[in-house]
Amino acid sequence: MYVRGTDRVVIPMHAGRAIKPKTLASILSDMGITVEQLREML
Repeated sequence: MYVRGTDRVVIPMHAGRAIKPKTLASILSDMGITVEQLREML
């Protein structure tokens, strides 16, 4: 779970499985960040 202030976003974690692109896009949208912002954080 990602928490920022009072906002929470659930991030699925399944051993041995990658997050699908559409799921990742939805998670990023819920978090209010772009793909570029995620890349900068990595």
